[in-house]
Amino acid sequence: MNTMNAMYKYAEQTIKENAEVPENDEIMAFLQQSVVDEDEYLRYRISEHFNMVMKSLFDHHKTDKLPPEQSDMLADMKEHVQTYLDVRKDETANKAKAIVLCKQLGLNTAKLTDEEWRVLMKVLDSSAPVRRVKKRK
Repeated sequence: MNTMNAMYKYAEQTIKENAEVPENDEIMAFLQQSVVDEDEYLRYRISEHFNMVMKSLFDHHKTDKLPPEQSDMLADMKEHVQTYLDVRKDETANKAKAIVLCKQLGLNTAKLTDEEWRVLMKVLDSSAPVRRVKKRK
C-alpha cells in the first residue's frame, strides 16, 4: 500500500513539474483519489472482519432457544401484559394493575364482590410507593 501511494504521489508530482495542469484536471483528480488512506483502509478491514464474525455468530445461534427458565419468564410476562391490556379495555388502569398483581400472587379475583374490590383498591392505593423529593443544593 505504501509503495502504491508513493507511486501515485510521484506520478502526480512529476506531471505537475513537467506539464501545465489545469486545477480541475480529471487525471490529476484520479491520481489524488487513488492514494489510499491507511487508517481509513485498516478501519474498513477491521469493520468488515468484525461484521463477518458477527454474522457468523448470528447464523450459528439464530436457531438457539432460550433456556426454559427464561422462556417461562417471558411467557409469564406476555400473559401478564395481555391480561392488563384485556382488563384495561373495561376497567381503570389501577384495577387492571391490581388484577395482574393478584394473578402473580396466585389469587383468584373472579369472585370478589364490589365491596371487596373497593377495600383491595383502597389498600393498594394507601400502600403506593413514597416518592422521594430531591434535596436542593
